[in-house]
Amino acid sequence: MIEILDERTQGFLEFLNKNYGTEQKCVLSVLNCQDTVCEKDDGKEMQSCFIPWLDQIVLTTCNPPDGIYDHKGNLAPKWYEDNYTLLKLAHEYAHFLQKYGKLPDPEDIDENEDIADKFSHKVVKEFIATE
Repeated sequence: MIEILDERTQGFLEFLNKNYGTEQKCVLSVLNCQDTVCEKDDGKEMQSCFIPWLDQIVLTTCNPPDGIYDHKGNLAPKWYEDNYTLLKLAHEYAHFLQKYGKLPDPEDIDENEDIADKFSHKVVKEFIATE
């Protein structure tokens, strides 16, 4: 059998499509066995990103790096580590939804990231409640 994502993550994608789907297509590219997808200009490694100009592609890893931090540099709680892949997927999907006006899309980068973080935590908690 060939598998790209574990059953739980696949179920989460189905949950997102059912509850937060759009008519626009968002393509997920999973980099298994990788702990980064790219490096930012400041040298920080990224575990996921949304690339709006390349057919709305979300790139993500499924392997948490050592020491998980939020975008503000705070050490993430255990709950975040346990739901790492789901949170990363939802965060980048939030940026996709921002592009299409389904979520607010402020110019300020910190505000923009806060909206994506809040969305990801909200939908992961909703998904967990259905498990």
